[in-house]
Amino acid sequence: YDIFRPDVEAALARATEQRAEVGSMRVEMFPRPVLVLGDVHLGSDGPELRLDQIRMEPVLGSLLQSRKVFREVSVKGGIFEAPQVAGVAAILGALAGPASGMAVEKLTFEDTELSFAGLGVSGMEGEARLSADGTLESLAMNSRDGSLRVAMTPSAGKLEVGVEGVGWRPSEESPYRFDSLTVSGSIADGALTVTCLDLRLLDGKVQG
Repeated sequence: YDIFRPDVEAALARATEQRAEVGSMRVEMFPRPVLVLGDVHLGSDGPELRLDQIRMEPVLGSLLQSRKVFREVSVKGGIFEAPQVAGVAAILGALAGPASGMAVEKLTFEDTELSFAGLGVSGMEGEARLSADGTLESLAMNSRDGSLRVAMTPSAGKLEVGVEGVGWRPSEESPYRFDSLTVSGSIADGALTVTCLDLRLLDGKVQG
């Protein structure tokens, strides 16, 4: 399948209007046909986005039509600062744009590491909601055990961010467990501004 890789890279570049490089490509047939792109690099403006894997599940009947429809596009792996995750969703959401010749019904993330101001949280998964033209409407992610939830919503040139946690540990090895955690703020020009902070840990609390 690697002989088709340049064509796939060109299609991704046209659809997202970003430079695209694909390290490997294969097709899995079971349980449903899926196009698997490995070691994907996207981006021409700002930091490059590196994704371990993109899985694209087509609606088979659409492959014979001018507009290809993908039932689900799943992003696996990658380490992102919080603004970059929304950037990935926005770039891949462009696959559903009217000029792309494609449509995406569902965009999901799995096994992703999300970083806030240098604090990395691994094993995050979630889903982006896209409008009919591929514009990012919202992004919701959570840890595997559900103890931490992150929501991002574009608003007036900013990215509104909300983080909630109950019984959350920063890592499996961490001796610290947050009884509760609530953070809200916004991201603009790559900078995170915190407007509300409430942390409860070891019978103590921090508010701001």
